Amino acid sequence: APDGKRFLRAATEPGQHAFRNAGWAETAQTVAHIVQWAALAKLVALLLSGQHYSETWKAALVIGIAGLLAAALRRLARQQSELGAVAVASALRHQALLAVLPDSGRAPSTQSGAAAYAAFSHIDDIADYCGATEAPRRSMVPAMGLIFVAVALVHWPVAILLAGATALMPGNMRLAGLAGLDASRQRLREMDRLGA
Repeated sequence: APDGKRFLRAATEPGQHAFRNAGWAETAQTVAHIVQWAALAKLVALLLSGQHYSETWKAALVIGIAGLLAAALRRLARQQSELGAVAVASALRHQALLAVLPDSGRAPSTQSGAAAYAAFSHIDDIADYCGATEAPRRSMVPAMGLIFVAVALVHWPVAILLAGATALMPGNMRLAGLAGLDASRQRLREMDRLGA
């Protein structure tokens, strides 16, 4: 799979600017959500304590503004991811076309047609994959860091639990992936047995 990772990394190059913008938009969206949840907690505290009416309206207004900002940032991230995916697809189509075009003076062969079909049939899938994964990949670490800091400011013991649970996630994901791989291999063996 290292070759596949290298290929995907190279494939995302044409959309790097758009994917970077999408990642920053998703990180900013996390900030808007943190502000929204803090304002919601403040609103609940104000309502439970019977505070002045204008204070509750301020908290409700912050919740609404943060929600609108988060929605706008989500839309921006989606648009930038789509722009990046279009750039990836365009560059891959150009590369595939150059790879399958016959040299000058030669007629196209049946093999070049088969190669063209093989090359072009998965370009949209690759571009969609890049568009769906690049922004979250870029925003994951800063967003998790912001959430950790927000939790630590509110309640530090929970932040310690969160840090401990986060450290266990890669191992758990690896185990789940291995279990899925074993199940898929088992299904393939059963299909081969049925086909024989």
